[in-house]
Amino acid sequence: CRSLDALGVAWRTGGSGRLAAHPEVRDLLAFLRLVVDPGSGTDLYQVATGAPYGLGGTDLTAIMEHARRRHRTPWQVITELVDQPGLLRLSEATRAGIRRLVTDMTAAIAASHEQPVAAVLYGHLRTTGRYASLVARAEAGDDGPLRRVAQLFELLRDQGTLLTDARAAIVVPHLRALLDAGADPAADDLDPDIDAVAVLTVQKARGLEFPVVYLAGLAEGRFPARARRDRFALPE
Repeated sequence: CRSLDALGVAWRTGGSGRLAAHPEVRDLLAFLRLVVDPGSGTDLYQVATGAPYGLGGTDLTAIMEHARRRHRTPWQVITELVDQPGLLRLSEATRAGIRRLVTDMTAAIAASHEQPVAAVLYGHLRTTGRYASLVARAEAGDDGPLRRVAQLFELLRDQGTLLTDARAAIVVPHLRALLDAGADPAADDLDPDIDAVAVLTVQKARGLEFPVVYLAGLAEGRFPARARRDRFALPE
């Protein structure tokens, strides 16, 4: 699926597809984790390189390297750069992106202590223009990203209902465990009219017809798998 994303090829899953596998959902999950833990370098990197901040290139490499050498988190470095512009030589576009990122994240972190996690995420979508972009794509005929983001909100709502507190610091750790366990909702209902690669398990493909089918991992001993004994020997 990542290779298809890199090639710009549209793809859909059916039934058992992972919601978190889609880039628009991955970005929002990284944002939520960053709200809870601003010291997470990997989540900051994902948020910073995405829309609308667009950080990257040698400037972002310099920031990450500066953080590593000074034994500081990237978040500490970019907040320092707002107050001390001369700390690193960066382009004006990078500095503008950093200022916007720090402003947005600082506001989101502050809001996360007062508002439910769904409200914080909705505010992020509005502030960054991501919501308008999702709506525009849906109006142009590609409603998959918007539907998947809506499913993420449903998952946040359900978790907030189950827990005693619906704020990010309480919900996000449970959400991560839920997604890691594979309990996330189906990412898509397979629509035969959508021009996209259908990524399916063999079981989910039964009864469906396609003009072209590729079987990944078709190798002797791997697929079809040889019959295996039970993992644990049961007493008679």
